[in-house]
Amino acid sequence: MRRFSVIIILALALVGCAAAPSRMPDTAAQLDVARKTWLAGNYELALPLLARLARAGNPRAQYALGYMYYTGQGVEQSQRTALVWIRRAANNGSTLAIQALGRIASGSLPGGVSAQQQHSGKDQD
Repeated sequence: MRRFSVIIILALALVGCAAAPSRMPDTAAQLDVARKTWLAGNYELALPLLARLARAGNPRAQYALGYMYYTGQGVEQSQRTALVWIRRAANNGSTLAIQALGRIASGSLPGGVSAQQQHSGKDQD
């Protein structure tokens, strides 16, 4: 009987979780705000927005954050930190990050993918 009670309690808890509305803000909307902020040149404001999304695993934000570190936009330039974020983005499937790593490794493009390509609004991810 005790085992049956535990199963019922767990089932009700799972139903409650599934029925609860999501409290997570829309990631696409957050990324759009961060992108527009970056395009306006307000790197100091874009940085925490992108960092929060990047830490949550968003590959576009990870790449953008890496790009900012690579070019020193709103942060102290750090190729080491940039490569950490760009690699994370590549590992999460970002085509732009994969391309940037190839270009950085070959030395053909010191900054990886251009800022215009990064923020053109045409996703390759």
